[in-house]
Amino acid sequence: MKSQGAQTLIDQVDLAITEIKGFICLNTPEIEKSYLAKFLVVFVCGIYEETIETILKQMLKKYQSPELDKFFEIYISYSFSNPKCNKIMDLLNRFNSSWGDIIEALPENNKDAINSIVNNKNAIAHGRPCNLTIQDVENFYNDSKLIIEKIDDILL
Repeated sequence: MKSQGAQTLIDQVDLAITEIKGFICLNTPEIEKSYLAKFLVVFVCGIYEETIETILKQMLKKYQSPELDKFFEIYISYSFSNPKCNKIMDLLNRFNSSWGDIIEALPENNKDAINSIVNNKNAIAHGRPCNLTIQDVENFYNDSKLIIEKIDDILL
């Protein structure tokens, strides 16, 4: 990634997956594995929000405008959470009407994966059933990273 800050955030997810997989043994009860998967999907979703914000802030720094920085900070805090694909496209389109189209043109499995991360995070947050495995979350993460990488390519 071009954004070192974004790469550092993504590296945290890679490390979390490795660590969780490292201390889960065959004797670990399924309920513990389920809680770890739930933690991981919430963590990934939060990191994606931070990563997108980090990339956007880095893009805006080239304009060297404290007013623009302040506007963006307030705007993003009120209007951007739960980074589903359509919200990402909408946010990018606010800067350039063709940027969202680039994300929309990505394969469906990549878009479905990021939406699955957000949908499962929301299910957990609102007490709805969520039957995730760590492998499910890892697959969603691996498939959705392309979207984050593409945002980094577009903006930086």
